[in-house]
Amino acid sequence: MDKSRKWAFHYDWIEEEIFKSKNICQTIDKYFFFEKEPLSLEEAEFPLAYGLVVYRNIVQVFLELSIFYYPQNAYCVVVDANTNNLYKNAMMGINDCFPNIKVFVGNQSNWGTMGILDNVFTCFSYLARLDHPWKYYQYLSGVDLPLRTNLEMVRVMKALNGSINSDVDVFDTDRYRNMEGVVAPLPLYKSCMSVAIPRPAANYMLTSRKVHELMRYLSSTWVPDESFWATLAGSPALLPMPGSFRARDVIWMRRNMQLDPPEENTVDSIGTSYIMRYQVWEWQKACMGKITSWSCVYGVRDMYEEIRRRSYESTDFNAKSYSEIPIVEMFKGKPLTELTHPSWLMRSSFYLP
Repeated sequence: MDKSRKWAFHYDWIEEEIFKSKNICQTIDKYFFFEKEPLSLEEAEFPLAYGLVVYRNIVQVFLELSIFYYPQNAYCVVVDANTNNLYKNAMMGINDCFPNIKVFVGNQSNWGTMGILDNVFTCFSYLARLDHPWKYYQYLSGVDLPLRTNLEMVRVMKALNGSINSDVDVFDTDRYRNMEGVVAPLPLYKSCMSVAIPRPAANYMLTSRKVHELMRYLSSTWVPDESFWATLAGSPALLPMPGSFRARDVIWMRRNMQLDPPEENTVDSIGTSYIMRYQVWEWQKACMGKITSWSCVYGVRDMYEEIRRRSYESTDFNAKSYSEIPIVEMFKGKPLTELTHPSWLMRSSFYLP
């Protein structure tokens, strides 16, 4: 364990070769493995879509893409305008290597600004318009790592049954900035950027005037990317988007129900209503790696805790408990008093451990 903790992957020479490459496709093929065909019929018949915004560490980005990549899926990558030309050119070269990966150069995406949401929505809109049968969309940052295989993700998305999976939290009033006193197009909620959006919801968003009104409103607020998805998904009476749910019910239950969040998360009892990203903030629990921007960059000793979980010991992955996620049941019309696991709503990725 101590030896592993001190190990570091030095890849400067790979990065240099990528930037100097005259044939980026050959260089990618030399160092990174991308699947050539679907690994099962079930995966082939349920393709997924991924959108990424990247701005640094091109070797890690290529590693991430290679891990998430399957030829039946659809991918879109936006490169931050702040990156240098070597980075942009190498990333744009991917367009010639994979027919199902599209790369754009986007806007500057400094934290807290509208640039991040603009870049995310660029890819989301491209994927929604794409002539491709993908079923669910998920956003990735440039440093994410999958905790599930593609087949397991397919089964999880099937269990979501057309619902949107988004975190929900109270909108911070200090984020109004210049819009304080200006009525928003929809009730505002806070959420993570990583969401699962079903294709019908994506199609709906393309033609919804309310979606574009919200984008304009949020452009004058602080950290608009964290106010977008849950706000859109959280008010079905005002915006009847496929897969939406009543976010105010989630907030109400957290405030008024005397329930403790489950202590353990397993494949049979996932213990939370938000599943798209496992992220530990510095105020939540100990980080055995290092803290960057208040978030834990996991170390080797963090992984030890993860592999002990029952979910990693199961050889026959069953996504049944994902269909019992409170938000999924709320989307299907189940009353709050009849939720299978109401305590799963108590955990918020922002403030609760």
